[in-house]
Amino acid sequence: MRNSERPFYILLIGCLIFGVFITSKYIQAHKELRKTIKNLETRDSLWYAHHEIDSQIQVLLSGNPDSAYILRQIVAESGSFGSKQFQRNRNLFGFHNGNDYLKFPHWRDSYDYFMNRFYCDKKQGESYCDFIRRRKFGSNGVVDYCMEK
Repeated sequence: MRNSERPFYILLIGCLIFGVFITSKYIQAHKELRKTIKNLETRDSLWYAHHEIDSQIQVLLSGNPDSAYILRQIVAESGSFGSKQFQRNRNLFGFHNGNDYLKFPHWRDSYDYFMNRFYCDKKQGESYCDFIRRRKFGSNGVVDYCMEK
């Protein structure tokens, strides 16, 4: 290698190192962008699922005088339809047998289970708040909501 070629090779090596550095930064930025898009898609699908389920539950509850309380309880117990128990087990209310959460084929089956197993026990004239206290059923958020009314 002649002395006159040395600056060319130094420049070439510098360009290669710079190119590798830029490429790795590009790849890292691309990965982060893909992760962000995936998170947005997940968030959007949860938002859609929340509103879709919410509107279907409101139809099921139409005409029920306790609909606001039941809907509030469903949202609280299911983590706004985003909890792992809801997503894995389609369990709106967090029903469990000891340590295992109950699994339902569809979230409507969980709703039916609540209506047929628990809500049917509500005494005539009893408020929903008194009902869930008597049955020791419902999260603190639901009880707090009842206290506000």
